[in-house]
Amino acid sequence: MMVLKQLLPKSLSLPDVRHFNFDGLTIHMLKSYLATIPVADRIYGIECFISKDKLEPFFIAESHSVDLPIQQTESKLILREYGESNCSFLYSNKSSVFPFTMSESPIEGLHEIGTQMKDDELIILQVLAIKKQTEFWNDKLTDQYIDYINGVEYPTNNKIIRGIQHKIMEIQAKLEGGYRRNQRINEAEKKLKEDMFQTEVRFMVIAPNRDTRRKLARLVHSKFSKVDYVNSWLLSEDKDIHGYFEDVQLRRPSLSYPRQILCASELVNLLMISKHQPLEVVTPIIEPAAPPIPAAIESPVSEEDKSNPFALFPRGSKLVRENDVNFASNLNNALKKLSLTTADVVVQKFQHGATTQKITFSLPAGLKLSDLTKSTQNIQVELGMNSISFEQGDVAGTANIIIPQEDREMVFVRDCSESLAFQEKTKKYELPIFFGVDTAGEIVMTCLTMIKHLLIAGTTGSGKSYFLNTLLVVLFSLVSPDMLKVYMLDPKKVELSGYRSFPHVQNVYTEMNEAEGVLFFLCAKMEERYSLFEQKGYKNIQQYNKHEKVKLPYLLLVIDELADLMSTNSEVEEYLVRLAQKARAAGIHLIIATQYPIREVVTPLIKRNIYSRVCLMLDSSTAYRVVLDEAPKYTLLGKGDGMYRLEGIQGIHRFQGAVIGKDDDEQEKAIERLSSFWKSDNKKEVIDLEAARNKKRNDETKAFRKVVLETGETRISELPKVLEMRTEKVKAYMDELVILGWVKKHSARSKGYELLLSPEQRKVELEKLK
Repeated sequence: MMVLKQLLPKSLSLPDVRHFNFDGLTIHMLKSYLATIPVADRIYGIECFISKDKLEPFFIAESHSVDLPIQQTESKLILREYGESNCSFLYSNKSSVFPFTMSESPIEGLHEIGTQMKDDELIILQVLAIKKQTEFWNDKLTDQYIDYINGVEYPTNNKIIRGIQHKIMEIQAKLEGGYRRNQRINEAEKKLKEDMFQTEVRFMVIAPNRDTRRKLARLVHSKFSKVDYVNSWLLSEDKDIHGYFEDVQLRRPSLSYPRQILCASELVNLLMISKHQPLEVVTPIIEPAAPPIPAAIESPVSEEDKSNPFALFPRGSKLVRENDVNFASNLNNALKKLSLTTADVVVQKFQHGATTQKITFSLPAGLKLSDLTKSTQNIQVELGMNSISFEQGDVAGTANIIIPQEDREMVFVRDCSESLAFQEKTKKYELPIFFGVDTAGEIVMTCLTMIKHLLIAGTTGSGKSYFLNTLLVVLFSLVSPDMLKVYMLDPKKVELSGYRSFPHVQNVYTEMNEAEGVLFFLCAKMEERYSLFEQKGYKNIQQYNKHEKVKLPYLLLVIDELADLMSTNSEVEEYLVRLAQKARAAGIHLIIATQYPIREVVTPLIKRNIYSRVCLMLDSSTAYRVVLDEAPKYTLLGKGDGMYRLEGIQGIHRFQGAVIGKDDDEQEKAIERLSSFWKSDNKKEVIDLEAARNKKRNDETKAFRKVVLETGETRISELPKVLEMRTEKVKAYMDELVILGWVKKHSARSKGYELLLSPEQRKVELEKLK
């Protein structure tokens, strides 16, 4: 190695990389470190070793002191024979200007892969980064971003290709009467303001079995897929195993991989396994198995429990709450110190919730609620609390202060189901939707037929997945599968797959290209039901089911990640808006969840037609405004702490979401038990997606030809407006008419196409379309 270093010129010298333990390293330290390191061709990154039930991570840095409170250690890289390895690398599907999600780490769950590995299997993963000249790369990426906004779907840095793209844009602008612009991407604009790093992600799987190596490689890729957003990670295999091994052993970036530029926020999430605590070696603790419980002492299941689906769920333990006798004194001292009042407020009532407590007090003369809300932050500091909020009291002259509980309590569905309020509401609701409890511990519940549709937003760690599971499980527990048929779209292939076995759920669709067929099917169902109501003389499904012997079931579409669908299919929004506007009377409802509530995902059209929204913890005040249309009144604490705005209920209200079990394992077991509670002989109505696509195309073709025949309009600039259809699709249908001999390109290019059919021929063709 020393001889090789001496032979190489200085510019090609091999990196002298040092290894450091992650103990004590936090996300804030790493962000600060990356911001202060110089722009130079020095390597930084992470090296992870995943083996059976074990994850060993190391922070690596090249040839200079690391100003971080972490300890240097020895490298553990020992490579085996080349023939036992699969060498892979990850690269971005799109240009670097398109961001990955900047809110979670793809390496977070790598230790889970170790639980599926054997003793002779090993995965070595490296993320290498070099800080680059930010201004240079910002200019390059900004140019790409501007091209994208102006209509280039796949912007590039290549001058020749970029020139061709610009020429095509100019031609399209002339044909269409202007540039076709894409929507802005907020996360891309944030990325352009940060430091830039050339980044390489690669890993090798060492195992005797070839199929096992490929399986483990796909598992690693799946962990990175969780941060797909506008951009996505693609997996590729390197055939040059010898060269690959050398690069890995020397921690040297490869010259053959696509160059990927990440900003500091994206890079931090690649380098940190945990954002809240130091990274540690994961070593499972194997406890001796508990002896089986003898059948004689198992708790007998009563007949009542057999008919009660909630008996399948675990109960929680109730905390005993005591009122703080010193709170009134502390609050008065704080108000006087801040010169808000000289008189004392009088505490009237304590109400304890799971996450917060609501304390009602009287307002003395001269003290206004607006004075308290303006001084919230200062009062919070004086009380020594991390979050407080004020609201109007139920009685005139009073106000409520909402403060966090010292010990948060989990709210269990089983416990709530035994309350009188829960039981009374479920009796009168056709499609009951259960949220949890409010700040005073009261049940929060509504009916889907009343709120029409529901939008749910929450970032990682907010409790969005738990909330969605609770909502669905309670709905499935209370409504017969004969009266509720559910279709699910789960692009991430994680959250909703467990519901396939439920008799309510017709299918769970996980591929992006399936979404359009599902949405078209539901739109067709909606029109079919309206035609039926018109024939029978009914206005809605409630009237129909009240008077007809054969009842129509409600249809529910559940979408787990709206952002994924919106980014891959331009027609998703059109279908969703159409369903949100009209489907309620036909008994079709939507429940849509997203981690990314930006304006490009939760568009104004979607919000205009889905009034009812649930907002769990989000990353920024802007995100809250996108969902709720106003700044939040509360500082949410995560883990199910949320706000809702529902149709028919004035204002925004806070709640704590309920859970099915204390952790994922307990929740999955309860859901699995519930799937067999209902017995239904009805055959599931699985959508024939190919038939739906063909019918959609036939309907569009028929509508297009009918407009051309009736109006004689052939201008590409006008037809998209008449048909509410994208320009590319109009051009494709017009090409078909050219082949049929209906039209030809006009000699004057600006006039587009010339209709060749006579009036009599147009009448004949119109008759054929009927």
